[in-house]
Amino acid sequence: MKKSLMFKQLLLGFLLLLLLGCSYSPLSLESFYNDLASDIADELKNTIDLTPAQRAEIDRYAKELILWHRHYKLPVYAQQLALLANDIRQGAITPARLLPVVTLFDAIPHFDEARQLTYRITKVASSLNDKQVHQLQQVLNNEIQQDQLEIKQSPYATELRDGIKFMFRFMGVHLNQQQQQLVSQEAAQFADTRPLELTMAKRWNKQFIQSLQQRKSPQFAARFAQLWDHKSSFNAPQTQRNKQRMAELLSQLIQRLTPDQREKLVSQLTSISNTFSEMANK
Repeated sequence: MKKSLMFKQLLLGFLLLLLLGCSYSPLSLESFYNDLASDIADELKNTIDLTPAQRAEIDRYAKELILWHRHYKLPVYAQQLALLANDIRQGAITPARLLPVVTLFDAIPHFDEARQLTYRITKVASSLNDKQVHQLQQVLNNEIQQDQLEIKQSPYATELRDGIKFMFRFMGVHLNQQQQQLVSQEAAQFADTRPLELTMAKRWNKQFIQSLQQRKSPQFAARFAQLWDHKSSFNAPQTQRNKQRMAELLSQLIQRLTPDQREKLVSQLTSISNTFSEMANK
């Protein structure tokens, strides 16, 4: 029942599924979303050995979480994508216009906003035994070690450059050589926030395990909920500057798109917006 895996690996899996796919289709997006509740539940359940009752409670949590997300967050995504498509069509793209979009989608999937559902996870946490808490601590430590290795092996600028290229490719836009050079040049100017994020994760993990070790305390429920609902919050100055740089870079890229590239981008954004809207109403 490790929340860091849910937020990081599921989101990365979602992006990889979309960005590495040969092409976007409304059907593939809807199919992935329809499976998301079971994927989240499996991610949480497979972390440690749980009882049938604990697993059932996690299943209920994941189902209600995606239902909440479908009705409260998909409409927001759909609206922002539709507005963005319209602004691109009209040539009204600036860093100031893109910064709210970058900020919104940087926080996807926004699961931490569904705080009315945290009581279900708190119920599972309070029922853990010492062996389960120890298992969870080992899993969290292993994840930190894996993250440390990834940081050493993969330069941040390279990850950023490849991510932007994949994003545009998913939108049907294949960046030309000059556009790719711009991305590579600007990516090198971003601050690598991964070490700081790792430090924050270590601190959160320590507090999380300490909370679970005191699960018999009368204050446990409030303390646990506070930690769970703020796992993904990270607002260091470096992060804010990176968001501004991303808005500036995307603005430059969009302005340098050819007419065909721009038309394709608008078409894909509109399609995704429409798909989100349809899914939100189901």
